[in-house]
Amino acid sequence: MSAKTTGGLVLLSGVALVATSASAAYTTNVTTVVEGRTWRLKLDTSAKTCQLGYGADNAASRALQGSDSDSGVKVPQKIPSTFVVDGETYIVRAIATAGFTNARTVGATVFPEEITSIANYAFSWSQLSYICFKGPVSVSQGVTQTFQTITPGADGNGAFYGAGYRTFLFVGPNVKIGTYSAANLLKNNYSNERSGGVTVLLPRRSDNTSYASVTASNISAKPERVKLFFYGPAEEFDILMHETSVTMIPTTANALTNVLNWASTFKTKFGLDTKISVTNAIEVGEGLITASKMQYATFNSLMFKAKTQSQLDSIFSVVPASVPISIDPQDARETLMIPQGREVYVRLSGEGRNGQYTPKINGFTIIVQ
Repeated sequence: MSAKTTGGLVLLSGVALVATSASAAYTTNVTTVVEGRTWRLKLDTSAKTCQLGYGADNAASRALQGSDSDSGVKVPQKIPSTFVVDGETYIVRAIATAGFTNARTVGATVFPEEITSIANYAFSWSQLSYICFKGPVSVSQGVTQTFQTITPGADGNGAFYGAGYRTFLFVGPNVKIGTYSAANLLKNNYSNERSGGVTVLLPRRSDNTSYASVTASNISAKPERVKLFFYGPAEEFDILMHETSVTMIPTTANALTNVLNWASTFKTKFGLDTKISVTNAIEVGEGLITASKMQYATFNSLMFKAKTQSQLDSIFSVVPASVPISIDPQDARETLMIPQGREVYVRLSGEGRNGQYTPKINGFTIIVQ
């Protein structure tokens, strides 16, 4: 296999992934043409399901003809969820071993929700730089996503071995790994020594322990190039998944910085709007919230420690007046003026730092704690 240098996106999206049936028997190799692309499928003619690719690690078995060459066919933006072969409809349930090895992508490639099985090396050296396991459409539905048969290679490498040089991997809050742990799924996925860096976001929740053993060393042979973040109610930030957006809940200035930086990736690569809810008073320095960063993110609410007038003015200039803002002025360094007509909640437990400063009030609400 040869390494490639550019990257695309994989979005595995779904609402109710279920375990692959133990009786699934993909035995019949066929090719079929959809919108000018020739697909290789292995059919289970009894269950009327299929896997993408024949299952062997060679160019003639890839899911798409030509995808193993520099001038090969590129993966479309949307992978079909069904194929019609000889008048029969087959549901896509699996991605075969090396099914998309060396594959190219065009923009965002969305895999159908019906897929429940991903074999080892399925995306090896695949130029996939942005990968999103989206998970359930709505957390309130209580649907658990489970990939029951994501298989690590015999040598300990995972389905995404060598995929991408600079990679951003986001695993949604309710996505779980069934038979194998996430450490096996991710094992040495990006071990290429020229890797440009990997950012990984994994859920850490009381009802989802499948990622507990993951470390940077699991993900890459160059762990120093991996930025591994866990999110959840007890972490520096949490993420809630919705159909077309994510709600980020940072609890520290560092987390808010990361969330704002990630917003462009979530929007431009995963097609997800970023909504930010800051519900505890954190440090927000001047220049942290800028017009360029707000291009990809919106605030549901914002609470921060107000210290200087220039800090307030910079935030008010880019955060819309419709956003509920709460300030904690206890460390204020000067008298703080709130613009007339701007609704701001002031959280007070005293009279300002050492009693020196008290915010001047211009028709906004005060909440006394």
